[in-house]
Amino acid sequence: MKTRLHQFLSSTGRFSSKKEIVDIINNGKIGVNNKELRNPNYFINPKMDKVTYNNEIIRKAKKLYFVLNKPKGYLSSKLTEKDKELKKKSAYELFNNLKLKDAEKASLFLVGRLDEDSEGLIIATNDGELSNNITSPKKNVEKEYECLLEKPLTKNDIEKIMEGVTIQLEENGEFNNYTTKPAKVTVKQNNLVNIIINEGKKREIKRIFEVLKNKVLNLKRIRIGKLLLGDLKPKSFKEISKDEIY
Repeated sequence: MKTRLHQFLSSTGRFSSKKEIVDIINNGKIGVNNKELRNPNYFINPKMDKVTYNNEIIRKAKKLYFVLNKPKGYLSSKLTEKDKELKKKSAYELFNNLKLKDAEKASLFLVGRLDEDSEGLIIATNDGELSNNITSPKKNVEKEYECLLEKPLTKNDIEKIMEGVTIQLEENGEFNNYTTKPAKVTVKQNNLVNIIINEGKKREIKRIFEVLKNKVLNLKRIRIGKLLLGDLKPKSFKEISKDEIY
């Protein structure tokens, strides 16, 4: 399967950021089949092509799959300079708890982001294909969340969610109307509900309940595909196989 050169280099765990990768490509330090390449988006076949960095052959890290229980108060992205100034915390810092080689830790990224004030199941992997499959709406991979609401849902609320509601969706800083795909809702007790969606638009669940004049007090993802959070403690990882996910 072909992949972009910068994506392949990211999967090796040798480099700290996409910016660093783009810089070394632009500076002519990467070769493919003994030819210097300066195009980060050039497609290569990792199984057939020989990629070198400063004339040293580099290879993909072995495929790794972990479940992480992301706690509240942690971003699902790497820290920007602004985040550091604000003394934010990143779930990527938790990779230090894994007993892996530094290159293997560096190859990992998070799939299925959660807001800073949300918690629960998130996948750490270096498998780009898996990431695309989980996040693509075409694959219909279910994500299940446990929601503590400000007030109980009415029967009419549930029917609207199951049909799809129109929310204000933010994309690239702009807000547009978007009708959500039908979701499944189960009331566990009073204002505690489970909701299952197979798409992952930005803050989709919170905006669904805002439309219904309700508020999410706590949001926890408990399942992706057939993979369950279970009793995994916050900040903890569990190694899994790809087959356990979907």
